[in-house]
Formats: sequence, C-alpha cells, structure tokens
Amino acid sequence: MVLRGRCRVITDYTSTYSNPVVVSAWETVTVHERKSEWPGWLWCTSVDEINGWVPKRILKRQGSDARVREDYNATELSVSTGTVLTFNREESGWLWCTNPRGESGWVPRKNVEIIEFHLP
Repeated sequence: MVLRGRCRVITDYTSTYSNPVVVSAWETVTVHERKSEWPGWLWCTSVDEINGWVPKRILKRQGSDARVREDYNATELSVSTGTVLTFNREESGWLWCTNPRGESGWVPRKNVEIIEFHLP
C-alpha cells in the first residue's frame, strides 16, 4: 500500500540479510514452505539463486513456482533509535524507509512511530 510520511525509530533494527533478493515484474521465482513471524510473506529463490522474503500479494502462484507481478527489492535498512526516516510504502508489517543519508530499505513497522502522515 502506498503511504507517505515520516517516522521516528523507537527500537534499533539491524538488517539480517546482506544479499537481498531483487526481482523484476514477470520474473519466475521458486516458492519454499518456511514459517515466518511475518504473515503475508513467502520465502522465495530468484533466477539468480538468491533467497529472500517476497510479499505474497505480488506473487501469482503456479505450484511451487510463482510469477512476480511487480518489481521488488528486499533490502532491509539498519536503523538506530531516534533517527527520523521518511517512508513511502507499507507491506505486511514493514515500511519502505529512507534515512537522512539517502539509504533506503525495509524497516519493521513495530520499530517506528509515525510522526507525520500524508495521503497519496
């Protein structure tokens, strides 16, 4: 969902994936059954053999494979308490954020408080 605004980090978060999966629209990925604390995400392997979580909503399942419906980048952003971030997208408990240095990535929604919100 497209949301825009600013948020403040209330709990540090450190990215756990140094080589995030990046897929393009209409690319095929392999879907694996893997449990997650985050509903709405599926563990996938790209054609480049990179593994990562992909939003279920952008996948069209075809057995153990799926077709990706839109470009997706699984980069996570490491953040420290007190940092103010801008965000422009929400997906299943995560926000796509940009820090003051211009670095962007996903941050768990539970690690931030919204301080400003804009309707698209």
